[in-house]
Amino acid sequence: MPRPLHVFREPDDIDARIERACRFIEKAVDSHERRLGVEVGEYLFVHVYDRDLKYIFRNDPRKDRSLRDISAATSVSLKSLSRWLKAAAVRRRLALLGIDANLGLQKLEAIYKIEDVNALRALVEWAGGVPTAQVKELVRRWTEHLDQGGDPADLLGEPLPLPKPKPRKRTRTGEELIVPRLLTLMLEWARKHRLSPRLRERLLGDLVALRRRIGRRAR
Repeated sequence: MPRPLHVFREPDDIDARIERACRFIEKAVDSHERRLGVEVGEYLFVHVYDRDLKYIFRNDPRKDRSLRDISAATSVSLKSLSRWLKAAAVRRRLALLGIDANLGLQKLEAIYKIEDVNALRALVEWAGGVPTAQVKELVRRWTEHLDQGGDPADLLGEPLPLPKPKPRKRTRTGEELIVPRLLTLMLEWARKHRLSPRLRERLLGDLVALRRRIGRRAR
C-alpha cells in the first residue's frame, strides 16, 4: 500500500515539534559559540600574546590594541575577543595552579581579576553550580574588597551564597515562539557576519512581514 503524500498532524503535535526544534537550534547556537570562543581564545593566547600571562593580566588598556585591530578587520566584536582571550588565560593560570575548572566562558571571564590562589580555588569549586549572574556579583564584591586593601582571608571566612532559584517562565505555544526565536537567531547570525545595508533592510522586512502574518493567524 503506497504511503500517503501528506500526513495530518494535530495542532498540539505541531506545536510540540516547533518547540523541540527551537530548543535544539538554541542549544546548537550556544554550543557553537562556546566552541568558537574556546578555539579563538586559545589561538589568541598562543599566537598573538605568546602565552604571556603577566602581559595579559597587566592592567594596561594600551595592550588591547591588537584585539581592536583584529576586531576591526573581522566580524567579531572587541567584547567577544576580549572575553574569549580572558577565558583562555584564566584556564591556563588555573591549570598552572593545579586547579581543575570546568566552567563556561562567562564564568571564567568573571574570575579574571581574582589573583589569590585560595580565593580562586574556592570560587571555582562554588561557581560550577550557580548562575553566571550570581558568580559575577560575588566576584564584583570580592574585587572591591581586595582593591581596597582587604585581606583575602576575610572573604574565605564568609559562607558562599547558595544558588538562587531560577524564575519559572510561562510556557508559550509553538506559534508564540516562532517570531522571538527567529529574531534571536537572526540577530545572532547578523552579529557574526558583515551585512550590506540592502541585505539588512531585506531581512528586517521579511521579519516584519512574518510577524504580521502570525499575528493575523493568532486572532
